[in-house]
Amino acid sequence: MHPTGYEAQVAEHLGGIRTVSEGRGSQLLVGSTRNCILIGSLSMGFSPAVLGHTDELWALCPHPTLAQFLTAGFDRIVQLWDSLSRSVVWSKDIAEQAQSAAFSSDGRIIIVGCVSGKWIVMNSETREIYSTHIDGNEPIQVAKFSPDGQLLALGSRDNYIYIYQVTDGARHYTRLGRCTGHSSFITHLDWSKDNASTANETDSYPSNHLQSLCHVYGGHSSHVTNVTFLHDDSRLISIGGKDTSVLQWEII
Repeated sequence: MHPTGYEAQVAEHLGGIRTVSEGRGSQLLVGSTRNCILIGSLSMGFSPAVLGHTDELWALCPHPTLAQFLTAGFDRIVQLWDSLSRSVVWSKDIAEQAQSAAFSSDGRIIIVGCVSGKWIVMNSETREIYSTHIDGNEPIQVAKFSPDGQLLALGSRDNYIYIYQVTDGARHYTRLGRCTGHSSFITHLDWSKDNASTANETDSYPSNHLQSLCHVYGGHSSHVTNVTFLHDDSRLISIGGKDTSVLQWEII
């Protein structure tokens, strides 16, 4: 073997080199320690083909009109995915560990609930962060806009649900009140069609029927932290905790 004299350096934020595989011709595929796959050559450099997560994933929400979905987790990275090309549209470091996320009804605004009790309002197209709010010091487990987009509900691990009025194109939020009475932390919530009430699920009562039946499917190597259907119910998306993976399931 003789040295070629060519060398290339991978950007620091993409992680160190874990494995290298030959592609077509002089093309090389590089796997990194930050779960990224890079493609390129020593002479032309490398660009990311797949951007992965590096810590537990918890936040998952579908785009209301497009075949896209959002993921975020403890690595502080928020990523918008295209389900058809199975690629990342964009990625952003929000400097906070994420627990939950929600799109506004028009898909222009994203709410990211954080482990610290903070929640972030950001633009889904420009990735600009408009504002940061805080409710308590426990994780924001779930966020959900009302069907008309005029209210936002935030379910927290502190057992409360915080209700906000939404104005200025989902850029401004005014707290209306706090719902109490749950004996355990909020895991899921949804709005009624008339925007008047919410249905909530806590860790105390995962099902309203005893001995409920279910189908079980395998794929993740660790606990599954979240699942959601795409906007048209064509596919199911699931995300893992320790395995940091994102899986798409076809509905048949």
